[in-house]
Amino acid sequence: MPSLLRRALCLSVLSFTVFATAQTTDLAHKKAALQQACSTGALSPDECQQRLAALNGGQPSGPSATGGQTYRDPNGRFSITVPAGWAIDTSQGNLKITHGDAWANFNTQSQAGGPLKVAQSEALKMEQFMSDPKVLSQGNFTTAGKYPAGGITLGCTISTKSGPAHRVMLFNAIAAGNDNYVVMTSSADYDTGRPLNAALAQAIDSIHF
Repeated sequence: MPSLLRRALCLSVLSFTVFATAQTTDLAHKKAALQQACSTGALSPDECQQRLAALNGGQPSGPSATGGQTYRDPNGRFSITVPAGWAIDTSQGNLKITHGDAWANFNTQSQAGGPLKVAQSEALKMEQFMSDPKVLSQGNFTTAGKYPAGGITLGCTISTKSGPAHRVMLFNAIAAGNDNYVVMTSSADYDTGRPLNAALAQAIDSIHF
């Protein structure tokens, strides 16, 4: 029998495919226009940061990719601008960044099926660590670097040393071509994590292959 999360992901796709496609296409056009305005100097860096945060549904305050440092994969597979204020840890062989109790892991993998399917696969891998997972959103989108991507946002409860914690988890897969992906899995507090997730959205937009 399919897991509860697997069924929720399928139902979410059926319910929101048309809406999400139109929404993400419109958002991609807006981001492309903003990127062009920023690259030509029509907007100041602060204005670019604020407008991009607004498009990503976050607040302009808090950590952002603006002013962050560039991480380059040692095997030359991708580069990314790590948001300012986030700590970098590569001790486990992949990129992990943290800000307080929020974290994001980045890894590369090969898998057929498209970006959204890869993101769904990552979410299902984490299901055993979640209680009562709910699909908040999912769909395909295009990054500012013009790469196809898929993403899922889940609300859930996880166990921590200090007890149960209500979290928002993001699962994003960015296509590098030939069924290769950079996959991000992140976790932040459900109530206070919006600016952090907006910063991660900017980081995803900064990925280049």
